Amino acid sequence: LNPSGWMDGGSSYGLVINGVGAAVVGIGARVDRTDNININNVEIFGIYNKAIEKIKFGLPSGTTRGILFDAIDWLSTVDQLDDRTQTQYIGDAYTDVQFAAAKLIDSWYYRNSYFVAPEEIDFVFKGNTEDTGYPFTEILPPRDDYFNDPITWGCGTDIQLHSNKGAIGMMVNGAQDSVFNNIYIHDIYNWADLGMEICGPYAGPHLTIEDLDIQY
Repeated sequence: LNPSGWMDGGSSYGLVINGVGAAVVGIGARVDRTDNININNVEIFGIYNKAIEKIKFGLPSGTTRGILFDAIDWLSTVDQLDDRTQTQYIGDAYTDVQFAAAKLIDSWYYRNSYFVAPEEIDFVFKGNTEDTGYPFTEILPPRDDYFNDPITWGCGTDIQLHSNKGAIGMMVNGAQDSVFNNIYIHDIYNWADLGMEICGPYAGPHLTIEDLDIQY
């Protein structure tokens, strides 16, 4: 599933100093209540990343929330996208389990926030035909520019639909009254593929509160 052995599901860090909240949003976004940090004589190295780009879609019936990962990668679990009325589900081990659970388990004690939309269930179990109303055209309608379309919440995400930042040796967000001395950072590699073209041109990742001037 991951022949490179490198992190491919999200960002890789050597050291993260972050404000209140998880460091999954844009660089420099969470900066509160971070102070009085002293780091001396630290070497950071060997951080490798080959993140796979995902796209965050929204559906009229609700946003899919998966088990472990939020994204269902429709780009790699269907046979083709050239003609959306002919697209058929091929799936993988992960998505097969997702849809089986959604179809067979109703209890919210188990499902919690897990949600799969009815049109996704129809597409997977009933097929994408005229008789079923071509449900895949609701999941991923044909568009020339997904980035500026309301069905797309963000391009350039990771598997959990978070800000995809690649490989970072040291990330410091909002540290006040802090001292960093003799820090040596080297051999940080980002070998991720170039971004996919399906989203069309856009200035940079914008999922929640990214500042593009900081991101780049």
